[in-house]
Amino acid sequence: MIADCSATTTGADAFIERLVQLGIHTIYANAGTDFPPIIEALAKAAARGSAIQAIAVPHENLAVSMAYGHFLVSGQPQAVDAAR
Repeated sequence: MIADCSATTTGADAFIERLVQLGIHTIYANAGTDFPPIIEALAKAAARGSAIQAIAVPHENLAVSMAYGHFLVSGQPQAVDAAR
């Protein structure tokens, strides 16, 4: 459950918060039209001291491959936000 559902919480904020709650600390991102709210949510999370980080990746196939490789090495879940 998300702790703060104030009027200033956006869908992107909830998305990033849920990733953190699920133990995901890296998001591989291929920027697209849906990405500006994610960037803002990541900045807010960083300001709160969250450990989640974003890695910009130029192509969605590469982003998925990087996330999968990270998972294979670390055993930790990863996330991908790909352009549409």
